[in-house]
Amino acid sequence: MKLTGKEKSLLRVLLQADWRQQLRFGVEVSSRLVGNYEALFGDQAQSGVLKNSLEYAINCLFGAEPDRQLIRELLVACEQIAPESNSTDSMFLTSAQDACFSVCAILDFLLEHDATHIVIASRYAFDSVDLIAQELQQLSPSDPNLEQKIFHHPLMKREREFQESALSDLLRPVDIDQKQSLIAGVIHSPGTLLL
Repeated sequence: MKLTGKEKSLLRVLLQADWRQQLRFGVEVSSRLVGNYEALFGDQAQSGVLKNSLEYAINCLFGAEPDRQLIRELLVACEQIAPESNSTDSMFLTSAQDACFSVCAILDFLLEHDATHIVIASRYAFDSVDLIAQELQQLSPSDPNLEQKIFHHPLMKREREFQESALSDLLRPVDIDQKQSLIAGVIHSPGTLLL
């Protein structure tokens, strides 16, 4: 997958960190998307698959030995709950897909320890907010100010600030005290789409 200039810059920063610090950033970014999946499906959401996958990643972050077979099974489960593109006309559809695929990127990272997967997880978060900002503002794809309007939308601003903050903490050591807050972020994710 081809990376944009900003994504290449993110990758360079991530490569300064160890794999656990990279994974922490990815979990922080991806966990915020679970609420987007729940926004589409409500009570019928199978978000437990996403949450279990992220909790497994957190356990690996804090010392559990990654089980390649289990990771592959979690990947399949996440892919299976991703909504089909034609399943609904809700503006949350793509965000729900992004949540699934962001978690898949984290699981791929556990298999390969390739920081590009963490960059892709970050991309899914920005893509979700980008689309919702377009929908909320009823922007036309031909609007000459489209990118500027999306960039300045409060949801996009908040996502940039969140990721920049998480990135500024990237080189901070990973310690066991962070485990509960990471798990809480997974379990209680409101999503990236709420103002």
